[in-house]
This record gives sequence, structure tokens and C-alpha cells, in this order.
Amino acid sequence: MMWCKRVSRRKTKHAQQRSFMVERFKSDNQK
Repeated sequence: MMWCKRVSRRKTKHAQQRSFMVERFKSDNQK
């Protein structure tokens, strides 16, 4: 089940990237 780990890792990576973009968007709006 190595592919399961790979997929889950990709999902978490994508989630981190998305949250990072949201944080940048929020900070830009506050300025």
C-alpha cells in the first residue's frame, strides 16, 4: 500500500500550499 501513503502525502502537501496561499491573501487584504 505504498501508493496510499504517496497519495495521502500529496493531499497534505496540497492542503499546506492552499493554506499558505490563504494566509498570504489575508495579509494582503489587511494592508
